[in-house]
Amino acid sequence: MIQPDFDIMTDAELADYQYAHRDNPLGDDADLQEVEVDIAQPLSVSMSFRLPPNEASAIRAVAERAGMSMSDWIRAVCAAAAEAAPVAAPVPRQRVNMAKARRLVAELDKELRRVVEQAEPQNPGTK
Repeated sequence: MIQPDFDIMTDAELADYQYAHRDNPLGDDADLQEVEVDIAQPLSVSMSFRLPPNEASAIRAVAERAGMSMSDWIRAVCAAAAEAAPVAAPVPRQRVNMAKARRLVAELDKELRRVVEQAEPQNPGTK
């Protein structure tokens, strides 16, 4: 069967053609080609996260150089990292600042006790 020239058909002609051939949307069996496909493993969990633009660009570039989609590359890198030594999570800034504040308070307390002790009279019986 000769295919019409879809590039010169109007929208109405395209619609009529598609409707007339609705039972055979792929065309004649003779026009079909066998292709090899890789069936991807079913994925049931979706994860979403945000990145700064420069990190997203870097990931895109590395995935492209590896000949992989970004999703496949991210999945492969994360799976490899999960199997290797655990990645140390960065200490949240609030915990770092809180630890520093506690150290400063302890130092101030120690210094204050020293000053108070020096200011007290040497004779413990008098105040």
